[in-house]
Amino acid sequence: MTEPSVPDAAPEENGTAAETTGEGAGLDASAAETERKIIQNADFSLETLNYDQTVADIETLVEMSGGYIESSQTTGSGATGDYYRARWASFTVRVPAEGLQDFGDALSECGSVTSSYYYTEEVTDYYYDTEAHLRSLELQEERLLEILSKAEQLSEVIELENSLANVRYQIESLQGTLRRLDSQVALSTVNISVQEVYEYSPE
Repeated sequence: MTEPSVPDAAPEENGTAAETTGEGAGLDASAAETERKIIQNADFSLETLNYDQTVADIETLVEMSGGYIESSQTTGSGATGDYYRARWASFTVRVPAEGLQDFGDALSECGSVTSSYYYTEEVTDYYYDTEAHLRSLELQEERLLEILSKAEQLSEVIELENSLANVRYQIESLQGTLRRLDSQVALSTVNISVQEVYEYSPE
């Protein structure tokens, strides 16, 4: 059945309707801006004359930033007999995305930053496409459950249960994808390398 068309409302003489429309459009634009899904990450390389202190400062900075160290690796042994092998460390840390810039600025107090690289990835479309696909599968699951509750033949039951298993697998996969994206958007991944040196490289 064709739904009756609703005529457009006549504009009010005092301009209230137009003003409200303009204000609503502004709110919609603001809402769309806050709903963007952007992954922000960064890489840093540092040199240090005081390796132990720099490593300790980085660990403290990560904790104070509300983040955590995801992984770390060290090489070199420092002083060994008559030899000294310069030490090197790498960290992969997760810090709140809204504090990424401040975290990067604070790293300069831990050592000499020789390189820094910030990069972002827009995943808004992919995120909401995944959400829409998930909702579609959830509706499909509901319909299959409804049909299954009325099925009488064993062959039909088996076929429906196989379809349900496949749909539920896809649902769990998409839910995992959304959780991963939410984590990547909320927490930035920062890769930090620290090199022990006798003197800083020229700027």
